[in-house]
Amino acid sequence: VKDIALMITTDIIKLDHIDSSAYHLGNLGVAYLGKRNYRDAKSLLREAIRLKSDARIYSALADVLFEEGDHVYKPVDEDAMRLAFEEAIHFYDKSIKMKPDSLFAWNNKGWVLTALGHHEQAITCYDKAIALDNTLAKAWNNKAFSLSRIGRRREDISCFREAINC
Repeated sequence: VKDIALMITTDIIKLDHIDSSAYHLGNLGVAYLGKRNYRDAKSLLREAIRLKSDARIYSALADVLFEEGDHVYKPVDEDAMRLAFEEAIHFYDKSIKMKPDSLFAWNNKGWVLTALGHHEQAITCYDKAIALDNTLAKAWNNKAFSLSRIGRRREDISCFREAINC
């Protein structure tokens, strides 16, 4: 079914206008991410960005870079993983600059920072996501994880409780 959807989306892109094409390319890139085809996902999302600068597309490209770093490079090449994570942060920053109220961009940027061991910076990102929507259990949970990694036990327990109550 996914392959048919990819073919249909590709055909639509050939017939459509630039703004719609960027949107469809972005969706196609996300579909390739779902298949863990990071090379094609990155290529499609970069092309979508070339056509139209869009916060959602920047965020999707950052998601691809993070997943690629985590699933492909982390087990075998820590330097490549770090570079992928840093590039992901760059694209989350671009997304946030365009759409500062994107709670998922804030949360996901925080998770990349957590993966890099930058827990204080990550906590700041989680706080921004929580300020936008204090019912986002994932942000509370991620904040608790970073707090626990830096030994702030009372605060991490409080955040875990908030996550459970969301």
